[in-house]
Amino acid sequence: MRIRIFQLLSILVVIFSSCSELDEKNGYIAGTPELHDTIYQARNPNLPCVKTRRIDYGKLMFTRASANEDKNGNLGELLGYSYKIGNTILGDPKNVGYQVIDVTKVTDYEPSLISKNHIGQSSINSFSYASYDDFLQKSQLTKKSKSGFSINVFNIFKIGRKHKNTQVFAAYISDSTRSVYGEANVSFYNSEFKLNSSEGSLHTFALSCLAKSFIRNLYGSPAGDILDNYGDFILTDYLTEGKMTALFAGMTRSTVAVKERLQAMDQEINASIDYKTDKGTINFKLDSLNIGKNNGSISGRKSFLEKSYACVNTYGGKHGINMVDNPFDLHTSSINLTPWTQSLDDENTHSIVSIGDGGLIHISDVVLEDNYKKRLKYTSAGYLVGYSRFLPTFIEISRYYIKHSEKYDKDLYGIAAILNTRQGDKIILTDPSDKDLTEDELIKNDDNNVFFAKASQIAEKMKKVFSIEIKSNVYGHFNPHILDPLCEVVTVDFSDMHWIENKNMRLKYIYNKEHKIAFSVYDDELEGDYVLDEYGIRDWYDENCTYKSIALGTITRTFKIIGL
Repeated sequence: MRIRIFQLLSILVVIFSSCSELDEKNGYIAGTPELHDTIYQARNPNLPCVKTRRIDYGKLMFTRASANEDKNGNLGELLGYSYKIGNTILGDPKNVGYQVIDVTKVTDYEPSLISKNHIGQSSINSFSYASYDDFLQKSQLTKKSKSGFSINVFNIFKIGRKHKNTQVFAAYISDSTRSVYGEANVSFYNSEFKLNSSEGSLHTFALSCLAKSFIRNLYGSPAGDILDNYGDFILTDYLTEGKMTALFAGMTRSTVAVKERLQAMDQEINASIDYKTDKGTINFKLDSLNIGKNNGSISGRKSFLEKSYACVNTYGGKHGINMVDNPFDLHTSSINLTPWTQSLDDENTHSIVSIGDGGLIHISDVVLEDNYKKRLKYTSAGYLVGYSRFLPTFIEISRYYIKHSEKYDKDLYGIAAILNTRQGDKIILTDPSDKDLTEDELIKNDDNNVFFAKASQIAEKMKKVFSIEIKSNVYGHFNPHILDPLCEVVTVDFSDMHWIENKNMRLKYIYNKEHKIAFSVYDDELEGDYVLDEYGIRDWYDENCTYKSIALGTITRTFKIIGL
């Protein structure tokens, strides 16, 4: 059902986007003189260019590896780290990225928000697939996100597994009507670590428990850069001990039905995993584990498979194996993993091996700014462009959609200054008096003479606040209900703005209590509040914004927050 909802959303986005393109053009009538826009103010040449600030991600990864040494999450320290889809092997430590939520800060605030439970369980599971839709359905990946995955993320899962199979098996198995694939996992679970991810907890984390490096990246890097380097998700529930994952690929002797191919691969997997259990224990425990040819059992049960290969990797433990992308022939070779299984008796060798159901939250869940949250969410979902560099800031005065009029049977538009942010968002800055406009007044905004008259008045007001470029966009018609471009409508009275600080985040909130709007400005410990200069508002801020105390929760829970 969740997949269907996302498919419907995708269709609606395409439809709405098409409408948006038409709206952009319908102000111009073929055969009439083309109107030229007016530049009311050039960007102050003394302002700095908008700069993309990057952090050495490789250094961050080195720091994580050095700090953790051989712990690999065995003490719960990977809670709050980012997680990438990566190679699609669930729980592979290589898919763990950088710290987003600092669990040390969480522990200092409220230790009960982190839990460790003893599991003491083990399992063997496997599945076969002939298509990547089949892979997605049979794998456990779709259960791991608390809020569900978008269609784009589903596609990334499928593309990721196809890439992995091609990388590993392309030299041995041709992707044809005779090929079939599989996966088997022998898993041992000693402990489960959880980070409370309720809405209230996430709000607390966003206010005071984010990692210093993530905060600097969030406000100093474009959304596309953040997602590319951190990944889309945050780990809030994972299991530790040891796991063997084997990827399989085979080819049938002749072209047969998909069902027969799958049955053949299931037989191949079952025959290739040879183990003996310790009958003296209550839980599943192995005395021995071998993968591959075992006393001719594969030869007797391989059925339709002419070729069969496996790539084996172990996580946690000692004496394991990491074949990377070098598969072996199941019909002629075998691997003895008994020493590895026995090494798991030592808890010091345990590692992250899997993710609990609902154990991934989206990285946008710990972001408070409305436009930042949507930018990350919809870029991840594939609806917005993932910019790798910041864009120039400027103001365009244009039309924006308000409602459809039954009286006039047409859409009605207001006219407002639209702030184009570094992230590429369009913040529609409406005047408090705009809410009182009648349909008869709004219909007049279609007249370009009215447009330019109002644009000139709006520009004069904006000049008192911004020293960036201010220009008209007579043919622009922006709809805030459409995802691309991402628009946010806010009502702002720039004559009555105050500021307050969140010292934990090094953020200043420039706010107006009456209209419940706040703009967040990051105060970098190295470069200061450079954002004020990139938007050309420092002079206005210094002269007009006064400190005025207000409960931080009032702003973060009841105001619309726009990240600058």
